[in-house]
Amino acid sequence: MKNINGLALVMVATAFAAGCKDDPPIVNNNTDSGVADVLVDVPPLTDQGSNPGAGTCESPIDLAAVGTMTGTDLVFRGTTAGRPNALHPYEGCVMRDAEEAVLRYRVPAGVQGLMITTEGSSYDTAVYVRSACSQADAGADLACNNDSYDHAPQSTVYVNNAIEGQVLFIVVDGNAAMDTVSSGSFTLTVRRVPFGEMGTPCRPVTDPPTARCTGALRCSEGGGADGTAICVPTVANNASCDPRLFTNICLEGSSCVTDPAPPEGMPATSVCALPGTRRAAPCRAAEPRCDAPFACSSGDTPTCVPVLSSGIACDATGAGNRCATGLTCSPLGDGGEPICHS
Repeated sequence: MKNINGLALVMVATAFAAGCKDDPPIVNNNTDSGVADVLVDVPPLTDQGSNPGAGTCESPIDLAAVGTMTGTDLVFRGTTAGRPNALHPYEGCVMRDAEEAVLRYRVPAGVQGLMITTEGSSYDTAVYVRSACSQADAGADLACNNDSYDHAPQSTVYVNNAIEGQVLFIVVDGNAAMDTVSSGSFTLTVRRVPFGEMGTPCRPVTDPPTARCTGALRCSEGGGADGTAICVPTVANNASCDPRLFTNICLEGSSCVTDPAPPEGMPATSVCALPGTRRAAPCRAAEPRCDAPFACSSGDTPTCVPVLSSGIACDATGAGNRCATGLTCSPLGDGGEPICHS
């Protein structure tokens, strides 16, 4: 069925529905491209307020009917307490889950991406998104997250490949793997987000790397709480950085380095560093691989480590430190602690 300015579709769909009550609804693709509108078989819409049993695959809560729209945010408050525990994340973002509430959301026109968060909920949440509401073998989640990087133990996921008219099932679940409250009242926010802006998903990988984000922002692969690539500001060398890549990313050629052994009483700090320039920075490919007083460690991903003098306890693997030139790291005597010695 082709949609001509929406009129033919509405008239025919209305007449069709009147004569065939059990037929599935029509999803209008809102285009005149000649692509047929899609018949989808979805559960009936329900309202948690009028139907306390709503919130399952058979009777999902309809976000469009019960949510509150403010700007680009659609917000709904509900509870998972006393609900079934029938669904479980496919992606393993939660080892042991709890009761869940299922919500139904139809992607509106003009949406590039969605950020879905449980920020403001009263318990340790998990959230995942599916295109079909079931617990089928070999199924897959479109997105899944346990702890948001900035609002743990609440959860945040991004949906970047949503299609206008597509029906999504958002599952608000609980994390029962820890000794925490795993069900209760929750706040679910579905936010429409553009691509390429601060804190939003990067533009598609088909775009040039410098065009995936607006202005000076750069794409942080896996920077989102659920592993989504998001746009973040860049940080200059020797400036503080986020080793998780959630809030910023170092300039190209440098990496975010965390000192594994800060001075006593001082917190560990992370800074952007060029290869070979400080402790824990990646070694250079050519000599000198590290600046003094450091040397390149052993291992598959060598980093710059301290150089120890004679008589100092050392790491025999060479991964954590190295003995000075001419010294060996080994025990003196049977069962002794490895030390640097000649």
